[in-house]
Amino acid sequence: MSGESQLVSVGIQCYNRGAGLRRLLEQITAQTYGNLDIVVSDNCSPDPEVERVGREFAAADSRVRYFRQSSNIGANGNYYFVRDALRSDLIMFAHDDDEFSADFVEKCVSRMASNPEIVLVGTPCTRYLEGKFLSNYQVIDNEGKRTAERLAELIVLGFKGFDLIEQYAYGLMRQDALPRDYRFTSYHTEFMVWFLLAERGYICCAEGAHMKKHTTSDQMKSYEKGEWIEPQFRTLPFLHPYAEHEVLAMFAMLKVIVASKKLRLAEKWRLFVLLEKSFVAQTIRRIRNQRRRKRIQSLAGRT
Repeated sequence: MSGESQLVSVGIQCYNRGAGLRRLLEQITAQTYGNLDIVVSDNCSPDPEVERVGREFAAADSRVRYFRQSSNIGANGNYYFVRDALRSDLIMFAHDDDEFSADFVEKCVSRMASNPEIVLVGTPCTRYLEGKFLSNYQVIDNEGKRTAERLAELIVLGFKGFDLIEQYAYGLMRQDALPRDYRFTSYHTEFMVWFLLAERGYICCAEGAHMKKHTTSDQMKSYEKGEWIEPQFRTLPFLHPYAEHEVLAMFAMLKVIVASKKLRLAEKWRLFVLLEKSFVAQTIRRIRNQRRRKRIQSLAGRT
């Protein structure tokens, strides 16, 4: 993989954010790495500006392929459509509220090319709330570490907070290292893919490039209310101490550990123990936090 000989496919799912899509396409088409296949899927946006922007860029740049869905096929359906339309082995995804530095693709391709065992490359990332700085994401670079070390690191990080490394869902990936049914449609599916990729190779960071993610106050309120949680986890009392994405991710991690041919039996056992301890510790923290919030609410109600 030298120069720009390797095609990189960029999948963009968009809905009703014409200005955001324009900003994103301006940044992607202006990347210093030019050998790109850019797939844009408009999920039947009511705002006509989204279609105007998509068709404008597709007409001006042959690398851009714009598709407008005839009806809203849901976020998952739109994701699958984009995923299946990607042409290259090297792929990445982008949303219409993301921003990428001009050398993002170039730096990621260069990092990936440095070692054939690298399967995913991300970059430093900053999150903004209503245009103001909110937080910096954590970076991962486990090149040179043994398989058991890489997985143990992700187990600990996973229960600390999947969203700390959310930007890796928008990094550069080797499609041939991904499971056939891979998807990035929720926290637990993102983490499941990262965990599987860490078993298959290295997850690295391309320093120098950068990504920004934008969040609105309404999105934050939705996260806080748990509106993204599966209904059964919201309605069944015995599941309240657990976070849906953590439960599902735990089972996904177990599946990867059991099936791995790179891990010795003793390493699998140690990972099982770490996984159990991490899950139990997180559940206890969650119960304590829930009780603390209830006490605070109760005291506030008395005043």
